[in-house]
Amino acid sequence: MSVKLEGNIFVTGSNRGIGLELVKQLADLTGGDTHIFAGCREPEGSGAQALRELTSQHPGRISVIKLDVSDEDSMSAAVQAVSKQIGDGG
Repeated sequence: MSVKLEGNIFVTGSNRGIGLELVKQLADLTGGDTHIFAGCREPEGSGAQALRELTSQHPGRISVIKLDVSDEDSMSAAVQAVSKQIGDGG
């Protein structure tokens, strides 16, 4: 069953808990026109291993973005990273 979501979706806290589960569900249930941006504080850290594995199971559909919502510089960098990938298609 496919969910009627298209375009770009950004999920924060994607390395564990509800955020990780939401990324899993979106990746499994949405069509190929949907791209998921998965934000987490330490994408290269051991806590994001499950997220990295999920990304490899859905190549080209999930992009991991470094994001700490308590840090304005981190938020700005995340916006720039997403903007660079989607251009005017956001």
